[in-house]
Amino acid sequence: SNEENGYDGSDSWIENIPAGVTVTNYLNADAVGTNWPGYYTLVVDCIPNYDDETLGDQWEMIGLLEWIGTDNHDASEALRLGREIFHTEGYASMKDVDSSDQKRQSISVHDSDRGRSDYERFADQLGVVSVDWGSLTGGSDCYHADCDTLETMIEMMVIDNATGRQSLVQSFDLITWWIFTAAMYLDETPIYDKN
Repeated sequence: SNEENGYDGSDSWIENIPAGVTVTNYLNADAVGTNWPGYYTLVVDCIPNYDDETLGDQWEMIGLLEWIGTDNHDASEALRLGREIFHTEGYASMKDVDSSDQKRQSISVHDSDRGRSDYERFADQLGVVSVDWGSLTGGSDCYHADCDTLETMIEMMVIDNATGRQSLVQSFDLITWWIFTAAMYLDETPIYDKN
C-alpha cells in the first residue's frame, strides 16, 4: 500500500469502496516476521484509542481476540505474559526495544496509543475498529532495511527448543489462523467503536 510514501493504496481503496459495501472492521498484518514463539512479542494493536493510560477503549475487540487467540497453539501463557509486559514496561518495550535476550515468549493484545500503518487510515477515515498484528519494528536494525529478509527472520526466530524455520512457520500459522478466524467472526458480528 506504499505506507512509507503516503498510504496511496489504502487511501485509493477507501476512496473507491463500491456502492453497497460497508466496511465494519479492518484487520491488518504488518511486520509479523519476528514474534511469538520467538523471543519477540507478537503485538496486536486495537484502535481507535482514546485514553493512553487505560486498557479498554476497545475492550470488546480485545476480549474477542484474546478468546480466539487462546484457542490455538496453547497461547494462554503468552497472552498473560504479554499483558503483564504491557502494564509493567509499556508498549515501547515490545515494539521499540530488542528484548530477545530475556527469552520471553509473549503476545500482547491491547488498545494502541500509536496506531500507524494502514490500519490507522481505515480507523480514522471510516470510523471502524481496526486491528494490527505486528512485532518488533523500531528496535530492529533490519526493519525497512536491506537485511529485512527471510534469512534474517529465520535467524532471529531461533529459540532454545526450535529452529528459526520451525518458529517462523508456527508464527505464520498462528497469525494466519487468528486473522482468518477473527474475520469470519467479525463478518457475522462486527464490533463497532462505542466512543
